[in-house]
Amino acid sequence: MVHAFLIHTLRAAKAEEGLCRVLYSCFFGAENSPNDPQPHGAERDRLLRKEQILAVARQVESMFQLQQQACGRHAVDLQPQSSDDPVALHEAPCGVFRLAPGDPFQEPRIVVWLGVLSIGFALVLDTHENLLLVESTLRLLARLLLDHLRLLVPGVCSNSSPLC
Repeated sequence: MVHAFLIHTLRAAKAEEGLCRVLYSCFFGAENSPNDPQPHGAERDRLLRKEQILAVARQVESMFQLQQQACGRHAVDLQPQSSDDPVALHEAPCGVFRLAPGDPFQEPRIVVWLGVLSIGFALVLDTHENLLLVESTLRLLARLLLDHLRLLVPGVCSNSSPLC
């Protein structure tokens, strides 16, 4: 089961300015804790989900930066060559990592992520999911979202834009 989907910014390994920013997130279901004596209010649940999503986004960004450093890529490599060239999603960095119970979710989770230029896409899943299917679904979802963005805002996918 998918527990969350998020889109966030990715910084290059040598970028010192700025923080990882969550651009979009969607939570599917809520975590119930039988050991939590405090009643859950809507505001408390919202803040908890926000913190969990930000923790996942930071871990994805860290994994992205490590992968970029290991491959010897630099910030210049994140820019597209031409606005007419489609983003090569089959070449985009991706990965999988496991979240231990309590870090940041109560149950263990798996995160599948994809870094397309300066945007990170991530799915938070149960530990028993089919990771190949999830990765291909995430690539398809990223392709659809980037194509939709290109149609909505034609100038956003230019050589000067870090998004596309």
